[in-house]
Amino acid sequence: VFSMLKPLGLLLAAAHFTAAIWFEAGTIMVEAGHRSWVEQMDGYSPALEYRYLTALHWALCTFTVGTMDVYPCNWLERIISVVILTLGVIVFSTFISTITTSMAQIAKLSEADSAQLWLLRKYLSQNSVNRVLMFRVLKYVEFACKAQKETIQDTQVHVLG
Repeated sequence: VFSMLKPLGLLLAAAHFTAAIWFEAGTIMVEAGHRSWVEQMDGYSPALEYRYLTALHWALCTFTVGTMDVYPCNWLERIISVVILTLGVIVFSTFISTITTSMAQIAKLSEADSAQLWLLRKYLSQNSVNRVLMFRVLKYVEFACKAQKETIQDTQVHVLG
């Protein structure tokens, strides 16, 4: 789970950093007398929170190749937009790849456990073990495997070697 949350945190941190750059570029251009995304928002609000959230929304849409009503209105915003869109494709594809890899590892671990339980079930059945006893053995093995996974073994800590 942590391996999937880490990329999400990094994505949000990158979006925050990008939003700050986008926000500052818009503010600088307005102060310089140029047209900017800050002015073209529907229902323009001078509230700092609203403009920041709009910039964060823009950053997340840019990273995920989404769409939004906010768009670059001058040369500085256009340059930033192109750079962020390019980096966003790389960051978002890395994010998706990391999530996919984590899910595949979880599935592989689960598959290996299932295969072992299936083999045990088949072994017990082939050796004519009573069904009630077979059920109890399988439940115990599932319990023991779960407990073993939750407990760190000394062989797992290589520095104790």
